Amino acid sequence: MNALRPLIDQFGRQHSYLRVSLTDRCNLRCLYCMPKEGLQWSPTSAHLSNDELVSIIKIFSEMGIRHIRLTGGEPTLRKGLVSLVQRIATEATELTDLSMTTNGLLLDHLAQPLKEAGLQRLNISIDSLDPERFHDITRGGNLHRVLDGIEASLQAGFQKIKLNLVLLKDQNEEEIFDFIDFCARYPKILELRCIEYMPFQARWMKCVSVETIKKKLSTHYQLIPQEKHPDRGPAREYLIPENDVRIGFISPLSNRFCPSCNRLRLMADGSLRSCLAKEKHPPLRDLLRENHSQEQLKSQIQAIVWNKVDGHHCRENSGTPFEGTMTRIGG
Repeated sequence: MNALRPLIDQFGRQHSYLRVSLTDRCNLRCLYCMPKEGLQWSPTSAHLSNDELVSIIKIFSEMGIRHIRLTGGEPTLRKGLVSLVQRIATEATELTDLSMTTNGLLLDHLAQPLKEAGLQRLNISIDSLDPERFHDITRGGNLHRVLDGIEASLQAGFQKIKLNLVLLKDQNEEEIFDFIDFCARYPKILELRCIEYMPFQARWMKCVSVETIKKKLSTHYQLIPQEKHPDRGPAREYLIPENDVRIGFISPLSNRFCPSCNRLRLMADGSLRSCLAKEKHPPLRDLLRENHSQEQLKSQIQAIVWNKVDGHHCRENSGTPFEGTMTRIGG
């Protein structure tokens, strides 16, 4: 292990991107994410406090993390979210990018305060532009509230808003052109992210590969590949010159990007997961609460990253499903 570059694993991958789950709670029950009856939420006392979160984010930033993405569950359900964002933005000075993924239901009143607190970018999950279909996929969600949240985010002055679309066969794959038209209303701000469904435990849906969607789009549009930023996520980005829309494809199953993975995931209870598919370790929270030194915390983080597996073994509609539930892991 190289002590001078502590966030490099044994396969030579350097990690600069940390997803931080603020809660496992969610105000939707999306059919590809949760069972219909929901889940048993972990107690708030088991979650990292705001002070603990800021402390550990500062440690990660000292170790080379430059991009923090706040996730959940649904991160806007976290109490004191705006003040937490402000603390991260002002205290973790090495960060160059602070973003959040949300379902958008509460953005109508949170977008402006979050922008003023220092949040730089938003990803908003929206799997249909049809109110009835959206209601069905989310098991009760109100599409108009999400659209209001997108509008509030635009008005707040966010210069980059990505719309996350999980593609499900026989559910929403035919809406891809509607989403392109929607993003074309604000082509310099709204971007589309098409994401292959990722199966957890026994929750198998029918996956739509990104190649299928690209072929569908190519019947109407050009797709011009864009240069990939090394510190960004795994999306392969394209420009549609006909309407100046940018679209990214995330393909964890059909075209695995494990060899170039640069991300880590900090769960709400402080567990660090170096691979989305597996590897739950004892929570870093316990080291914090037992007053271990920063060097001891850094050593534990370094060991987890160094032993990261080469990749997951799940395939389209077959293989080993990912362990756990997405709402607890943080996406």
